[in-house]
Amino acid sequence: MSLFDERSPTRPPLAEELRPQRLEEVVGQEHLRARIGALVNSDRPVAAILTGPPGTGKTTLARLIAAARHEALVELHASDTGVRELRDERIRAERARRLGTSTLWFVDEFHRLSRTQLDALLAPIEHGEVSFLGATTENPAATLSPALLSRAEVLRLRPLGPMHLEAILERALAVLGRTLAPDARTWLLRAARGDARVLLRLLERASATTMSDALEVATLERLVEPSVLGLDASSHYELASALIKSMRQSQDREAVRWLAASLDAGEDPRFVARRLMIFASEDVGLADSQALVVATAAADAVERVGMPEARIILAHAVLYLARAPKSREAYDAIEAALKAASHSPRPLVPEELRGAIVGIERRRGIQPDKPSLGPDA
Repeated sequence: MSLFDERSPTRPPLAEELRPQRLEEVVGQEHLRARIGALVNSDRPVAAILTGPPGTGKTTLARLIAAARHEALVELHASDTGVRELRDERIRAERARRLGTSTLWFVDEFHRLSRTQLDALLAPIEHGEVSFLGATTENPAATLSPALLSRAEVLRLRPLGPMHLEAILERALAVLGRTLAPDARTWLLRAARGDARVLLRLLERASATTMSDALEVATLERLVEPSVLGLDASSHYELASALIKSMRQSQDREAVRWLAASLDAGEDPRFVARRLMIFASEDVGLADSQALVVATAAADAVERVGMPEARIILAHAVLYLARAPKSREAYDAIEAALKAASHSPRPLVPEELRGAIVGIERRRGIQPDKPSLGPDA
């Protein structure tokens, strides 16, 4: 057997070969079944945004929804679809509609659309000329315009769980005619991190690099990609938010779990340290002023030590801040003072508070102004 005999070059990638052909075959996303069913059964043009991590089935769902609705599917990518292409597709959709065929536009990487692209897209959606599905890995509330969010339903896909990945893995092994050592199965499911595409790519590449029927951990470890550990802009802020909220609720073990998730995903430990310093004054504040000392010392130690040891220092600070009493007095005080300052003239500083400048004025024969603190003085 040759290394090149495993899969014919005419066969599609494994992920494409195993792509579900019916909605009933989709693995995972049980929480969206009813809403997807409503989209399929609607007798009007639909508009929805599919958001979630890579490899959770956004493209598959878009294709299957179009097929179930008996609509002509037009797949577009935000980065290479200009305004002219959108206008041309709009004309084609209108011609198809006159012949009795409705069209569904699927726009991948939807958050990359420019303002002019978005304007060209909104009109046909608003007028019901086409159905629309957009896919994004970003948080729609942070990256998409309110104009589109008001017109489209948001469906949030979740990472695939171990049971879902197991089901996909069994199908893939049957297609490849391979088996997995028990420890290799555990390693592969963990490395996939809820992404079916990563799971299948690693399995396919491992199968192509060994003639053994049973795939071993050593073979898989040689293929692991840095991108598996990637951290996109959306999860960057989501994980930071989860860490802060857990500390705010004094859930110390939960906070450490989110810290670990952030670091494991590739987060910069210095970013985490900065967030801890802010939290120390904003949320702990005067209830325990030592918290700021601990957080600042942790930030300094992270700079000096670096990873991986910095993880211990950050865990130390997170546990301290989560267990500390909480007071937002400092935060509330400065916010109230800034709000008052922005709505009233700057007050004159009273003579007894001016310091050395008062003595200088007196030597020059200048009489200090009488303080004016406003009507409430």
